[in-house]
Amino acid sequence: MMNAIRVALAPSDSQDHLRVVCFLTDGYVGNDLDIIGEVQKHPNARVFAYGIGNSVNRFLIESMAKAGRGDSEVVTLNDKADAAAHRLYQRLRAPVLTDVSIDWRGLPVADVLPGKLPDLFTGKPLVVAGRYTAAATGSIVIRGKRAGEDFEREIPIHLNNSATANSILSTFWARRKIDDLMSQDWSGLQTGNVKPEVQKEITQLGLNYKLMTQFTSFVAVEERVVTTNGKPTRVEVPVEMPEGVSYDGIVGDEKDALLMAPNAGLTLYEQMGMASKASRFHGAAVMNKMPAPNVAMPAGTASGSGGGMGASIGGPIPAPPPPPPPQKQESSKSNMKSLDEDVAYIITDKEHATFSAPKTMPEVVQPSPTPEIKPTGDRALLESKLSPSVLDRLDCWKKQASDCKLAPDETVDLQLFLAENSAAVIQQLKALGIQISQIRKKERLIIARVPLDKLTDLAQLQQIKFISELRR
Repeated sequence: MMNAIRVALAPSDSQDHLRVVCFLTDGYVGNDLDIIGEVQKHPNARVFAYGIGNSVNRFLIESMAKAGRGDSEVVTLNDKADAAAHRLYQRLRAPVLTDVSIDWRGLPVADVLPGKLPDLFTGKPLVVAGRYTAAATGSIVIRGKRAGEDFEREIPIHLNNSATANSILSTFWARRKIDDLMSQDWSGLQTGNVKPEVQKEITQLGLNYKLMTQFTSFVAVEERVVTTNGKPTRVEVPVEMPEGVSYDGIVGDEKDALLMAPNAGLTLYEQMGMASKASRFHGAAVMNKMPAPNVAMPAGTASGSGGGMGASIGGPIPAPPPPPPPQKQESSKSNMKSLDEDVAYIITDKEHATFSAPKTMPEVVQPSPTPEIKPTGDRALLESKLSPSVLDRLDCWKKQASDCKLAPDETVDLQLFLAENSAAVIQQLKALGIQISQIRKKERLIIARVPLDKLTDLAQLQQIKFISELRR
């Protein structure tokens, strides 16, 4: 994602007009702070960040928009994308006010945040936080550009002598101040080498205003600690995938998901990194003369990687027992093949040692692959036009299974996607005994109750493109 940020924003530095860049992402990256810092380097651009999904990285998306003085929005899987696109168009087409500034006219104010005000858009208020040192009455002047013309408006203001009625505002300002301090050293926060003065000020604000920050946190202290039988207990805590996210979509097949299981204590982004490392590890066998899949390690010799995190109650976790000594096994003289001395397994992960394979290894004969049997006739037609769930129902009905969950009349409500939506097609469907409940002409979609014994005949109609279950 960093490359895309640089390519999109770099041209704005030498342009005499404003460059608007829109990013659509779920934010599943591991260098959030570096990305925000890169956006901040290009003041002559406006960044609009849109998150797509139910469990997006809101911190990254909102921070990119703040650093880019644009706007952000999250479109969940249940939202309508066209409505969000329309709102984006309206904001880009006609912002209410750009290049906004405030003249405080000598009022006793300090620490006004944000330092660089973003543009003002319809439906998005521009919120400014600051502190004042004494009660005062006066006026401020808001300046900016509207439709390319200079804009100016004077607003009267009164600063009260007592702030007890709005005590929550101090916490609001402190949070804004912490965000401003973080923006001064995104690179240091990403690498863990924060400027000492920035870390000190953030820590003090967190303590003074009781806020959780990068350097302060809330600690829950148990009043009683119980250790059963005097022994601590290791508890493996699973980490569920966020809503709308699957392991298949993030790290691949089930094998990769199992590889991640020992790392249940890590964050989602760290797990993704571990899965990537695991995939590199599994592809790290490098050999000369002989391909890796045709070589098997003899008994007593193996390689692998793993890890885990847990929590203990009542004391430290005892050290794990030492690994058992390798079992001795007599080598068989039959079915052995000599290998050249330059044959070796090389593990690319620097955390694992490099070792060489023995000079003699058993020859493994790969079984010939079983030829794939492709369906033909009606079965091939059904698999091409029926969704997997509808096909499962049909198979269950054919087997007369008791757990098929069918209607008493052995029908099922389905969606029929058509190549054309004509009166002749409707007549063909009715002739098959299909009960049509709804016709959507624009979508070429029919919702109907279909007898299961008519599914094969229905699939044979050329006008039927696809059949799926009705979404409730």
